[in-house]
Parts: sequence; C-alpha cells; structure tokens
Amino acid sequence: MNSENEVVNLVGKPFKNISNKVNSTSPSIGVQETIEAVSGRLGIQGAISVTPLENNLFSFEIDAGNFRHEAKAELVYWLTEEEELILSWNFNIDLPDQTHWYDFIINAEDGSELKRIDWQINCAHPESHGTHSEHICQTSNIKKSLRT
Repeated sequence: MNSENEVVNLVGKPFKNISNKVNSTSPSIGVQETIEAVSGRLGIQGAISVTPLENNLFSFEIDAGNFRHEAKAELVYWLTEEEELILSWNFNIDLPDQTHWYDFIINAEDGSELKRIDWQINCAHPESHGTHSEHICQTSNIKKSLRT
C-alpha cells in the first residue's frame, strides 16, 4: 500500500472484507525497539542504527565490535492460518557464529514472535568467510506476508 492507503501490489488472491481482518494500520512498537529486543534475545549486544529508506522500509546495522550485520526491515501484514492480517515487522539477522540466518516476523503491536524462518539449512562453503552473501548456501526462504 502507498501513503494514501491504496493497494499498489497484490500477490495472490484478494480477500473479502479485508479491513475486518486487519489488526492495526499503525505499529505500537517501532522498528528499532523491535530489532533491539530480538537481537537481545539472540544474545547479540551492540549498537543498532536504523535509517528510513522509503514508506515502511528501513535499513539497519548491528555493530557489536567483532560482529556486524546489515539488513533491511519492513512493515508488512502477516497472514495467519485464521486469515487474519497482523501488522508486523519483517527482517533478518545472521548470528555472529554464522550457524543460523533467521528471518523474523514480529507482531508490531505487542512484540511477539509470529514466525522465525532459518534460511540457512547448511553451509557447504569450505573456507571461513565473513558473510553468507559472499557465496551460495543452501537456504529455505518461505514467506507468506503482504507488504503494507
């Protein structure tokens, strides 16, 4: 949706009475607070900086001294099995030891974790490396979200 709340991109089939399925149109918890909470739960302690890119899209960086992670965060609607749309923050975090590369869907109202997807099933790269974007890893990236 754009800033005038008009749908600009729809993937899949439209929903009937969509406004009755949406829990909120404005987040109660900001993107920085959400990333700080999730990274803290993962044991990552460091400075987090967030930069707005466009409507509902942000870049962020976690700098924990010997570990640095850069990614994007986006405000999306998460479709539940009950066909409710939950306003959520979507972002990924690669762990410092590179054992997991998580994609998170976090409820933007209460901060609860709705979904965690581990993109990294295994990494067969023979040498030590800095980031997984430097080579191809076997990944699983399954999302079912609607962009806000």
